[in-house]
Amino acid sequence: MNKKGVRSAKYLRYSLIILVVGLAFLTFITNPSITGYITYQYNSQEYNWTFESSEGYTYDNDLIEITNNQAQLKKIDLDLSNYLIAEYRLDRNKWEDPGDVIDSSDNEFHGTAMGDAETDTQGIIIRKGSFDGDGDYIQIERDDRPELDPADAITIMAWVKNTARNNNYMSNIICRSGGSAGCTYRLYLNDGSSNDKLGIQVRTENGAQSQEWAWDSMDEEWFHFAMTFSSDNGGTMTLYLNGQNITQYSGLGTTLTYRTQYAGDDLYLGSDWNGNYFHGFLDEVAVYHQTLSPIEIQTIYEYQNNNNRNYKIYPSSAILQTEALAITNPYEIADFTTQHTNNIYFSQSNDGQIWNLIQNNQLNLTNFTQLQIQANFTSDGFLQPTLDLMTLSYTTQTCTENWTCGNWTPAACPENATQTRICTDSNECDTTITLPNLTQLCQYLAPSVPVSNGGGSSRTHSAPVSVAPILTTQTLETNLPLKTQTLPSSEETTTSFNCDYSLELTLPKEISLVEQNSFQGKITNQGNCLIQRLNLYLSPELEPLIELPTYFENLQQGNHTLFTLIRKTENKKKSLFGFITGSAITAATTTETVTGAIILEGQNEKETIFTQELSLQLIIPGTKKIANKLGISLWIAGLTLLSFVLVFYKRKKLNKKINKKKKKH
Repeated sequence: MNKKGVRSAKYLRYSLIILVVGLAFLTFITNPSITGYITYQYNSQEYNWTFESSEGYTYDNDLIEITNNQAQLKKIDLDLSNYLIAEYRLDRNKWEDPGDVIDSSDNEFHGTAMGDAETDTQGIIIRKGSFDGDGDYIQIERDDRPELDPADAITIMAWVKNTARNNNYMSNIICRSGGSAGCTYRLYLNDGSSNDKLGIQVRTENGAQSQEWAWDSMDEEWFHFAMTFSSDNGGTMTLYLNGQNITQYSGLGTTLTYRTQYAGDDLYLGSDWNGNYFHGFLDEVAVYHQTLSPIEIQTIYEYQNNNNRNYKIYPSSAILQTEALAITNPYEIADFTTQHTNNIYFSQSNDGQIWNLIQNNQLNLTNFTQLQIQANFTSDGFLQPTLDLMTLSYTTQTCTENWTCGNWTPAACPENATQTRICTDSNECDTTITLPNLTQLCQYLAPSVPVSNGGGSSRTHSAPVSVAPILTTQTLETNLPLKTQTLPSSEETTTSFNCDYSLELTLPKEISLVEQNSFQGKITNQGNCLIQRLNLYLSPELEPLIELPTYFENLQQGNHTLFTLIRKTENKKKSLFGFITGSAITAATTTETVTGAIILEGQNEKETIFTQELSLQLIIPGTKKIANKLGISLWIAGLTLLSFVLVFYKRKKLNKKINKKKKKH
C-alpha cells in the first residue's frame, strides 16, 4: 500500500473512534435517566458561645458563675475546722482564771495564762497575747487526751512579733513538751550572735529532728510562722514564712513520738517546760492534725493579714458543659478557638458520655450528628481562670438532591380528597431539603349511595361502590354464627343484641403496578359491631412483591380506613456498558401477572371472629430488558453513517483504479 493509502486508512480509523465516542456522548446527554456524578456543595459554618447569659450551659452554680460575658470559677469556703486540734485567737479582754485562754475548736483545750502573760489591743485581727520573756507563758494541760498527739501528720502556726533580742537565746513559740525530754513538735526563735534563725523541730522514732533557717528581719515586725510534718518521703518537715514554702527536710522518720511519762507533758505557748521564754506578741495560734497544703497555708496567711478568718479559695476543678449543638453534614475536621486564661482544658463529645480532649484547636467531627463542648476549669486555689468566648468553625458537605416523582395515586380523587405519590432521589443523598410535595388535595366526586338489603342475618351484601373507573368493591362476610352481647340496664334487666360482621373492601381484582409504585384501597366496617383488631396478610405469591399495613385497631361500625399497597423495588447498579450507552438498554415495558390473595382476620379480645381471603391479580414489570428507542435510533444512525463512509471510501478507491486504466489506454 502506498503512502496515500496508509494515510487514508489512518484517517478512517480516527473517524471510527470519533464516531463511537460521539455517539456515546450524544446518547448520554440526551438521556435524562442518567444522573452522572453526585454533586456536593461545601458551606462554611460558624457558631459562637459568648456567655451573654447562663442559658445553654450546664454547670455547678457553687463553683462556676457566668457574669459580664465571662464564665469563671467562683470562690468557695475553705473549712479546716475538722482538722483542728486547738485554735487560740487570744481575743479575750482578760486572762484572770484558769481556762481563760479559750480554744475556739470543738476540743476545748482551754489554756491558763502564767506569770504576767496578758492580752493586749491591736492584734492581727482583734487582740493579741503579750509575753515579757520573764516567766510568761500559756499552759494547756493534756489530761491524758490523745488528741494533742497526732502520729504521722501535723501543722502548727502562729503570728509572731519579737520585741527583744537575747543573744544565743532560744525562745519557744509553740511546744508540745515531754517534760525534761524536750518537745515533740515546736516552733522557736534562735537569737544568734551573728544572725537570727527560725527553728522547727519534731521528735520521731529516729530522735529529735531540729532544723533552723537564718533570717535577719524578725525584730519589731509581725510575721506568720508555720511548720508541717508528714510521713511522706521517710518523714518530711516544711517551714513556712508569711504563707510561703521556705525550706523542706526529708528522711526524718515517719512517726511522731511522745514522752508522756514525765511531768509537764502539756502544750505550751511562749515557753516550754524548761523555761525557754519568748519576749514579744503572739496571735492566731493553731494546731492541726493534718498536713495542710501550701495553698491552704497561704490562704490562711492572706486572709488573717487582712483581718479576716472567713477563708475562701477557688475550687481545684469545675466543669462547664454546653448543650448539644446539632451538626448537619460536617466535613471531618473543624477549627475550635477560644479566648480564655490558662488552666482551662476542653473536650468534645457526640453523645455526652464519651469525651475526647481537644488538641491543637481542632475537632474531629467524623460521624457526628451533634456536638457538646466541655470546659474543665482548674485552679491552684488562688488562680481564677476565666473563659470569654468559644468559636466553632466547620464546613458542611451537602449532597445535591435529584428527585423524580411518579404519578399521583389514586388516579381518581378518593373520598379523603387527597392524592399521594412516591418520589425518588437518584443521587441517594439521604436528605429531603428539596423533596417535592408527596400529597396534594383534589376534588372528590361522591359515588352513588350503596344499597343494602339489611336484615338481621350474620351475612350481609353491599352494593358495589366505585371510587375510580378501574376499581370495584368487594364485600367480605363472616360465616360465623351470630355473636350475642349482653348489656346491663339501670333496672337490673339485661339487653341482648347480635353482631353482624360485614366488611366492604374497595379494591379492584386486578391491580397494575407498572406505571406507578403504589395503589390505595379502602376498608369499611358495614357491620353493627366494633372490630377491635383487623390483621392483614399477604399470600406467599404476593409477599415478595408488595407491602401493606399489618393491622388496624378499633374499626368502629360504619367507619372506614385507607391502606396503600406499595411495590417493592430493588436497587440495581448500572454496568459499565449501561453507563456508556445511557438508557439505550433499559427496563422493558413487558409485564408479568401474579395471582394471590389478601387475607383479613378479625379479632376481638384475643378471639378470632372471622378470616376471609380476597383474591388479587397483580401486574408488575417484567425482568426482561430491551433497547430504548432513542438509544437504538442513535446507534442505527451511527451504523448507517459508518456504512456511507465505507461505501464512499470503496467507491473512491475503485474510481482511482478505473482512471488509471483509462490513462494507460
